[in-house]
Amino acid sequence: MSELTVYLLTALVLGMLHTCTGQGAISFIGTPYFARVYPGAPAGTHVITVTAVPSSGITTGQPIRYYISNNANKYFSIDHTSGKIEVKKSYSTSKGQQFIFDVIARQGSKIGQTRVSVEISEENKYPPVFSRPSYNTVVWRRSSVGTTILIVSTSDNDTAPYNRLVRYSVNATSSDSSYFSIDPRSGKVNLRQQLPQAQSVTQIKATIVATDPGVPEMTASVTLSVNISLISEPTQLETKFSNETTVLLCWREPAHGSQIKGYLVEYWPIESYAARRSETVRADKFSSLYCTTVGNLTSWDVYHFQVSAYNDDGYGVPSVIPNVPTVPRGVCGLKPCRNEGTCVPVRQRPGFKCQCKEGYYGRICERKTACASQPCLNNGQCVPLNLRGPTLGASITAAFILSYRCRCPPGTSGKNCEHVAACFSNPCQNLGSCINLKSNKSYAWSIAQTCDENAECVSNTGLFLNNHLLGNGILCSFLFSSCQSNPAQTPTTGCTCVCRNGFTGDGTTCTDVDECANSPCPNQQCINTIGSYQCVDDIDECSLDIDNCTENSTCANTVGSYICTCLNGFTGDGTTCEDIDECALNNTSTSQDLNDRRRRSIGETHVLKKLERRGLVKRRKRQFIQFGSMVRQNWWPTIRTTTVVRVITTPPPTAKSTQAIIAGTTATFPLNTITSNNCNQNALCTNTVGSFTCACKDGFTGDGTACADVDECALATEICAENATCANTVGSFTCTCLAGFTGDGTACADVDECALATDDCAENATCANTVGSFTCTCLVGFSGDGTNCDDIRTCIVGPPGTEFWFSTNDGTKCLNYFTPNGNTGITFAAASTFCTQQATGATLAIILNQDEQNKAESLIPTSSSLILHWIGLEKFTTGSWQWTDGTSLGYINWDGSGGGTDPTNAAKSCGAINTKNFPLVKWKDQSCDASGNVICQVTQFENQCFSNTCAENATCSNTVDGFTCTCLAGFTGNGTTCDDIDECALATDDCAENATCANTVGSFTCTCLAGFTGDGTACADVDECALATDDCAENATCANTVGSFTCTCLAGFTGDGTACADVDECALATDDCAENATCTNTVGSFTCTCHIGFSGDGTTCDDIRTCILGPPGTEFWFSTNDGTKCLNYFTPNGNTGITFAAASTFCTQQATGATLAIILNQDEQNKAESLIPTSSSLILHWIGLEKFTTGSWQWTDGTSLGYINWDGSGGGTDPTNAAKSCGAINTKNFPLVKWKDQSCDASGNVICQVTASL
Repeated sequence: MSELTVYLLTALVLGMLHTCTGQGAISFIGTPYFARVYPGAPAGTHVITVTAVPSSGITTGQPIRYYISNNANKYFSIDHTSGKIEVKKSYSTSKGQQFIFDVIARQGSKIGQTRVSVEISEENKYPPVFSRPSYNTVVWRRSSVGTTILIVSTSDNDTAPYNRLVRYSVNATSSDSSYFSIDPRSGKVNLRQQLPQAQSVTQIKATIVATDPGVPEMTASVTLSVNISLISEPTQLETKFSNETTVLLCWREPAHGSQIKGYLVEYWPIESYAARRSETVRADKFSSLYCTTVGNLTSWDVYHFQVSAYNDDGYGVPSVIPNVPTVPRGVCGLKPCRNEGTCVPVRQRPGFKCQCKEGYYGRICERKTACASQPCLNNGQCVPLNLRGPTLGASITAAFILSYRCRCPPGTSGKNCEHVAACFSNPCQNLGSCINLKSNKSYAWSIAQTCDENAECVSNTGLFLNNHLLGNGILCSFLFSSCQSNPAQTPTTGCTCVCRNGFTGDGTTCTDVDECANSPCPNQQCINTIGSYQCVDDIDECSLDIDNCTENSTCANTVGSYICTCLNGFTGDGTTCEDIDECALNNTSTSQDLNDRRRRSIGETHVLKKLERRGLVKRRKRQFIQFGSMVRQNWWPTIRTTTVVRVITTPPPTAKSTQAIIAGTTATFPLNTITSNNCNQNALCTNTVGSFTCACKDGFTGDGTACADVDECALATEICAENATCANTVGSFTCTCLAGFTGDGTACADVDECALATDDCAENATCANTVGSFTCTCLVGFSGDGTNCDDIRTCIVGPPGTEFWFSTNDGTKCLNYFTPNGNTGITFAAASTFCTQQATGATLAIILNQDEQNKAESLIPTSSSLILHWIGLEKFTTGSWQWTDGTSLGYINWDGSGGGTDPTNAAKSCGAINTKNFPLVKWKDQSCDASGNVICQVTQFENQCFSNTCAENATCSNTVDGFTCTCLAGFTGNGTTCDDIDECALATDDCAENATCANTVGSFTCTCLAGFTGDGTACADVDECALATDDCAENATCANTVGSFTCTCLAGFTGDGTACADVDECALATDDCAENATCTNTVGSFTCTCHIGFSGDGTTCDDIRTCILGPPGTEFWFSTNDGTKCLNYFTPNGNTGITFAAASTFCTQQATGATLAIILNQDEQNKAESLIPTSSSLILHWIGLEKFTTGSWQWTDGTSLGYINWDGSGGGTDPTNAAKSCGAINTKNFPLVKWKDQSCDASGNVICQVTASL
């Protein structure tokens, strides 16, 4: 068994046997303790901190020290002073195991004990990450305490749930932190106190800290910047409409703020604040309602929207809608598909599609064919006939569905497949084919051919043959029963297929003849049908459902045409009708009239266009158009309401007919009217297709057109906390915490007035917190209600040292209570001696009456751990009880068998007050060696200080023959006159060297100088550099000095240390770059780079270019190592390159004897590569390598290839493409540099060479 396993088992056993055996004088806060630590945690890893306090709350001045039980000493250590537990030794064990051990706290002889459990868990590896790098918001200056201003959030990549817990807090040391509080779990930031009202304060900041309490503990912080504004948030912000890409936002102006210039609309996907976008809407002084359409949103996402008003002074508080989905509206719930069509949601507009039932078609199955009535019998298939009609009006082509045909199954016939042939039951056996005879009740075996369905079968033999449908055609049969003598006769000689009238073709294929092409209907409309045509005076497109009116409109037939009118709740010309968003329209008469006029204008224009298409009116002809009772002239009418249209040649008298007289024909032209919402001002309007719904807002009740306020308080539907009051408001309610509680009203926590020092307890009283309040109790020796406590201790005429003893009511003596020997008590004899040491003439208390008994009892603390309290009562040798001064007992208070008159045990010789049965307090005889606390007394004498002449800042002390006056500390004089001592001027203060002294009446104060910290008597230097409280620039060093610091810019920067700018050494020529090098400035420094042709570190550059034996002009070309030739690199044509032929010519122009480079060995290859700039934008660099007519590669001087460096398929020995005839160095795959065959017309830079002279 491993050592660690033994330890764990031991710890568990100790834990099970554990009991708290201490003396109960020390208790732990938050016990028992539980912590986590991960396997392999290094020594020094913090585990948990335990804290103990004295149970009585009374400190003795001795520190509490902590110790860990022996079974945990191997793996854990504890700081004896702070109680901080750390890993002592790294260990490896599986997750889920526990260490269980005890921690002991000791203060002198007092002991406390607690249990600690440490579980082995996963390591906390990742800190929390805030959703934003910083948070910025705007708050109205007069916002009330408790207002939520922001919600922060974090994410954590740890997998274990206990390592993903986050607790939020406001860093108390950050500036302005006192203004904010934060919910530790939700991250909701609230105002803790009223914002500063001074106009000069426009922004406050704080630091928000997120703590992951895992092991090791991880933290993150973020800056919160709050801009203070006098503009409150816009009101009634809501989304009127939203789909997958568009949101309509509407709001009203803010309740507070002046000179509003406009509104800032901001929005972003809630998961991507970085994708934030914004737009502005200008303010309109004539309107308080604003709407804007936000488009180009990402579909199937969730957006955050906020709107802020702004003026010349800045932006106001944003009004927020946090979660707006961009998904198609649930239109299938509105059942848009007609005629039993099935609605299927889709992700594309308009968000659905309709699957139509047979016989219906259209986007919402709104149109039906002749097949809708299912006319085909006997399982026949109905096929609608789509016929094209004539052109009507200006540009309308009518598509008529006037008829149908039935595809009949074999054995049936007729227009509706109503005839069932005798062969339908297939009576022929042995593979015989059945054909119906004339009677349609007889049949014969035959061989057949198939005719078109629009053809007839004609017998060549004169025999009558019935038409028999077979699939899509007609079975033309030859009856073998009449040809038995001629078995060689074939079916094709026995019958022929002939197309019916109205069709054309060879009989096996027949197509419809368009009779309307020959205009057979004078003064009428011709409609082609299958196999025929119709002449009609007028077609009722509406009843035939062949109009092009949209689904949300009505169709009105006219002579030769029809009119489409949008239904109420829609707008458009009838062929296109868009839903009216009644909710976006004001329900006031002004907006109503405005929209009515717009609608009626559309309707009148639509009618006039119809009249123009029919030739009844012309734009330039002087005609009068009557709309209702109003007459319009010369085509375009003004905007008026109308239901009647009449075309006349002269202005008529007033006419109010309900129809229009058009060329002797009466027709009605209905015009749609606008409908706005009638929702109550306290209701929300929701637009629907063609209509709208009203629903009362939260806090109101009703049908939406009438909404009454809901009194949530009376109905108890509010969410106020138990310790809060509810106040009803219009549409809502407010919750206010009761006095003694704090919170937002929905959650109210008890205020600990005692801890916050907001109680009104007297100085000489103790404060005890209660739920919602507190109590004040005067200290022992004081009397009152707790808010006022009178000192009842003063024994004003007792001997010196008894001034704070407690006088009896008759003023003859003073008593006091003592706990010698640390409240563990002393013997009777020691008590007698103890009293004599406390004051002149002091003895153990002698109690002569009930008043003195009551006074003695009142001095005994109820929390005393001892029950015996010695008084001057003892049994003398005579056997009688007497007081220690020899006085016999008069008043008695024995706790004995004689009804309180005798001691319990006559064998015990000393008496004490016994509080064992408190509040029943009696005298008790005790062994004189028992331990008890002590009650002493002194006799008072005449009070001479009642009429003293002592100064105000002096004390009076009674003496046997009078009194004395003594000046208080901080004053000087004879007692009757006391003057303030200026300790600062006299240098008698104890202020530190680095502190200032300020004299006060009777004393002085010490304050550390700036740059120092402490209580003024001791001031330590503040290391601003270590604390990062200096204002040194980023590129400066901070050096701490006594009481301050200095900032010095780093090398390469210049400034005063608080601001450091980069020094451009290159521009100032303070660099140390060589003459043949370039200087490049960097932040805080510079770099030196040797020019091409020079070598070195930049501060020293050696010339490596000199071609000393080359022809004139090549002095700065580059010599090969053997000195036989010189190379140079050129970028002709502005580094865009030239062809191979141009490169050859170019080289000859650079120097006498120069050619394209001929590379004969690796040294020359290396030299050529070194000349090519790494920054070159071209990858081809011509050398003198070409393929001759013989097909072999050679150098341009005719030299055969010896050394080769091809980038080819043959391992570097062959060119890649033999069809290309020019060679170049290719740097495409740098640093791999190879030769490459190229088209001679490609573009490249040039490497030239010359031969060096000997």
